[in-house]
Amino acid sequence: MDNIYQIKLPSIIISVSKIIDFIDLNVKNHHLRVAIIARYIAKEYNLPQDYIKEIVLASCLHDIGIFSSKIKLSLILDSEEKIEDINAHGEIGYSLLKGIPQFKKAARMIKNHHVIWEKQPYIRERFIPIGSYIIHLADRIEVFLRKIKGEPVFYKGELIEKLESLSGSVFMPELVEAFKSVSEKTSFWLDISYPAPEELVEPYLPNIILSLDELLKFSQVIRELIDYRSKFTALHSIGVSVLSNKIAELFHFSEMEKKIIAIAGYLHDVGKLAVPIEILEKNGPLTKTEWWIMQSHVYYSYRILEKIEGAKLINLWASLHHEKPNGRGYPFKLTDKDLPFGARIVAVADVFTALAEDRPYRKGLDGKKIKNILKELANNRDLDRIIIEIVFKHFDELYEYLKTIQEKEKRKYLEFKEAVNF
Repeated sequence: MDNIYQIKLPSIIISVSKIIDFIDLNVKNHHLRVAIIARYIAKEYNLPQDYIKEIVLASCLHDIGIFSSKIKLSLILDSEEKIEDINAHGEIGYSLLKGIPQFKKAARMIKNHHVIWEKQPYIRERFIPIGSYIIHLADRIEVFLRKIKGEPVFYKGELIEKLESLSGSVFMPELVEAFKSVSEKTSFWLDISYPAPEELVEPYLPNIILSLDELLKFSQVIRELIDYRSKFTALHSIGVSVLSNKIAELFHFSEMEKKIIAIAGYLHDVGKLAVPIEILEKNGPLTKTEWWIMQSHVYYSYRILEKIEGAKLINLWASLHHEKPNGRGYPFKLTDKDLPFGARIVAVADVFTALAEDRPYRKGLDGKKIKNILKELANNRDLDRIIIEIVFKHFDELYEYLKTIQEKEKRKYLEFKEAVNF
């Protein structure tokens, strides 16, 4: 039955790539533009088509290991030389992606995408792949073009002069020469200014179809990208996923539906990739602006997931978890009749998990306090009463299961944190 549920990987990559650039309008579409530039360079360098697709894939996700908005803005708007450990986010990205077979080659490129030529010149037998050198060059070209005002093509001479001054020291000389040839193409300059870069990138991504089971595994990695940005959220989405799955089981969901709601749980906060870490970890009340940004995460979750072909049910169950049966939720103010049952389950699991875990402003609550709050929310119809009734009947079992899973995940998170030194 699961084999009828298939998801196209390119649409997922485009969605994730766009959301990690939502953090500031000044970095909009950075990843996609780097992918366009990298493809041009790789093609001019006469690399095989399949390998070029791997470079495009890595380019779309190259900065996925950056958890701080300050570092990201500094890298893109200022200079890579000002980052104390420029390779740290590459290591994090590699650690997150290396376990997925479809991302094995791309992960290696991401690990070293700030490689300096004179320190580590390319040798075919070395660990660092040619894709890393291409992405580094493409990344710096994109940053240069982002800063200029007016038509990029009119700054071609200045850009080439800068690249030539760094050829043989920062950048691989053969790649600089390849870009010089690229810069003669009118299509390149029009492509780099194209208002919908995803249309130019998606056809050049590996055409991989994920089964439901494969999507489940991939969504676990995405939730690490979402949650590992902060120690306060490191265990959240796995808690929402396992609780949603358990509650769905109590309502006799099918095996396929349980996998779908588990995926929805993993991805329900994907829009938080657009929320600066400084807001997520703020120890105190949020300002009106900060609250607006925080509240927007579910809207972004919805817009990201709706672009993934074949994932409509996952999107509805994941992205509507802040809607309420009483119609006072957000972002769409849905009424009771419009709120899918799966989304109601994820909403309960989200609140349950949030109450049980530590937050910047308080410690996790015990079972009695959690029950009292859930009861009040059900009475106010902020949460579904029928689901809360079932949760209460199995409360101790669910609470202990959540704590067991999160304790296990905590060890995994601490191991990851130590391994990548962040």
